[in-house]
Amino acid sequence: MEQPKMRAEAALQEPEEETIPQKPEEETAREKLQWKEQQKLHRMRWEEQKIIAEERRKFQQEMAEERIRLREEIARSRREFLQEITEDRRRFERERQEFYLKKDLEEKRLSKESLLFQTKWKILEQELRRLAEEREEIEKNKKRELNRSMGSRSGSSAEYLAEAEIFFSGVQSELEMKKRYRELIKIFHPDNLAGDTRTLQIINRIYDNLKKQFSA
Repeated sequence: MEQPKMRAEAALQEPEEETIPQKPEEETAREKLQWKEQQKLHRMRWEEQKIIAEERRKFQQEMAEERIRLREEIARSRREFLQEITEDRRRFERERQEFYLKKDLEEKRLSKESLLFQTKWKILEQELRRLAEEREEIEKNKKRELNRSMGSRSGSSAEYLAEAEIFFSGVQSELEMKKRYRELIKIFHPDNLAGDTRTLQIINRIYDNLKKQFSA
C-alpha cells in the first residue's frame, strides 16, 4: 500500500520552472507568454490530478474502513448465530432428556398399577369363589336341616342348636363372624321365600354366643 502511494505523490509533484534560452525580444516575449500559458495549464492539470488523487485516497480509505466494519459485523453476527444454535441445541437436549425421564416414570407407574390391579383382581376372584362355596354349603346345610325338621322333630333344641353351629364354621375373627351373620340374615330372613323364623332364631342365639366369646 505504501509504494503506490509514494509513486502517486511523486508523480503529482509540482512542476519546476524551465529556463528560457536567450532569443530576440519579440520572439522571447511571445515564447515567454506561451511558456506561462503552458505552465498555467500544467499547474491546473497538476492541481486537478492532486484533487483526484486525494479523493481517490479518501475513497480507498473509506472502502477499507467499510470492509473492516463489514468483516467485524459478519463475525459478530456469526458468533451470535452460533451461540443461538448452541443454546437451542442444549435446550432441545435438556427437553429430550426430561421427556424420556417422564416417559420412563410414567411407564413404571402404569406397570405398578397394572400389577396392583391384577393382584387385587385375583384376590377378588378368590374371595368370590370362597363366598360362593360358603353359600353353597349354607344352602346344603339349610336343606339338610329343613329335611330333618320336617321328617322328625324328636331331637332336642340343644342338639339342633349344636348342629346349626355349622353356619359359622371356619369363622376365626369377629369381623368374619359379622360378615357371615349378615349373609345368613339375607338368606333365612322370614321376608324371603326361603326364609325360616326358627332357623333365624337359632342363628341369632349362636351369633350372641360367639360375640361373647370374641369379646371375652
